[in-house]
Amino acid sequence: MTANPKERIIKKIDNFDEYIDDFENTNEQSLLLKKRKGITEKKENGDSNTIIEIGIENKMKPKRVYWVDWLRVFASILVVYIHVSYMNIDRGRVKETKWNKIFIHNSLPRHCVPIFVTISGIFFLNPNKELTFKKLYKRNLLHIVKSLFFWATYYATIDKFLVRNLNFEFNKKTMKSILNNIITPRGHFWYLHFVIGLYIATPLYRCITKERNVAWYAAALSMIYGQLLPTIDHISKDFFHSKIPYFNFLCEKIFVEFSGNYSVYYLLGYLLYTHEFSKKSTVKLICIVGFVSQIITVIFRFMECFIKNKEANDFGYYNSLFVSFTTIGTFVFFKYYVNEFIGPLMEKKRIRSIILKLSECSFGVYLVHMTVFNYIHYHYNFDPTTFDPLWFIPIYTAIVYFFSFLFVFLLRLIPIFRQVT
Repeated sequence: MTANPKERIIKKIDNFDEYIDDFENTNEQSLLLKKRKGITEKKENGDSNTIIEIGIENKMKPKRVYWVDWLRVFASILVVYIHVSYMNIDRGRVKETKWNKIFIHNSLPRHCVPIFVTISGIFFLNPNKELTFKKLYKRNLLHIVKSLFFWATYYATIDKFLVRNLNFEFNKKTMKSILNNIITPRGHFWYLHFVIGLYIATPLYRCITKERNVAWYAAALSMIYGQLLPTIDHISKDFFHSKIPYFNFLCEKIFVEFSGNYSVYYLLGYLLYTHEFSKKSTVKLICIVGFVSQIITVIFRFMECFIKNKEANDFGYYNSLFVSFTTIGTFVFFKYYVNEFIGPLMEKKRIRSIILKLSECSFGVYLVHMTVFNYIHYHYNFDPTTFDPLWFIPIYTAIVYFFSFLFVFLLRLIPIFRQVT
């Protein structure tokens, strides 16, 4: 018996869904269907119902969204930038010229990790894309767990004894150090622990993103309780030395949290990616607010340190409202302005292959950049303060990033290391 037209349409669309499911870096499914060749729309006898026929034989590969790759590369550079301007170097005392120069650089890239989280939200929270528990745990989560075990062991042994030239002693203390690196968030490995929790909670977040109004509500609520209120609290305590009446009750007793203050970036990544701003003025305003928030982050961090006469970071954490605004502004800037700029560039095969390779190695760069930094620092006594840090820190960042990428690129030529980078 011949199926009716509606049944044929549903069957064909289901087949097409299976085809695009394995391609992670894509535009929204609805846009792909409209742009794809072989789609025809017909209206018969003035009927308002639209009949859509999809030629499955004439499949086209979904178009890759290159600005996301550029954003991922940018975020990985920021991670290197924030660490070389802080870790394992003599920063001097608060208010000294040397400290001021270094602290400026360390305050600028505070939105590095939130950008990574927004990118994850793009690919994991699309409710139209099937994500089974088997795929989530066996492929995505297992990849993070294996990377954590491998690199936690590496940093507790090879990096510690060979790279940093510490005396080698394989004893109970060494084993304890390995276990501590794996179990407790230490150094830049805190992010892997966070991602593991985020992936476990992903099915719950996908239930939220099925309803866009609910998703926006959840993001707004999380920003209010997780970022806005704590930022107001810090401003009141740090700058005015006073407490707002009943504020602790509002923040602590009526506290709403979605498995961490940082997870709001997960929702924002998907929501901002799928939302189209109709007015250019709105896009421009968001970008300006993001830039201004970055400047405010720098100023407020300096003010807090000067008042307390010691290093402090209340306004540099990822749950700071200004860091959040900077993240949103950067995301929107890449989505609209960078996307428009890179169009002609990505048509050139060599440039496209370089950017895609940098994007592919970004997770590995996050994992290895500290060992590259340690090797240069301890073996050659060469760090961001070797020259004037005001101009040398960006150059040193580029050096560490380049060798980190090269290290990961070579590692990934060996199949087994692809599983931990």
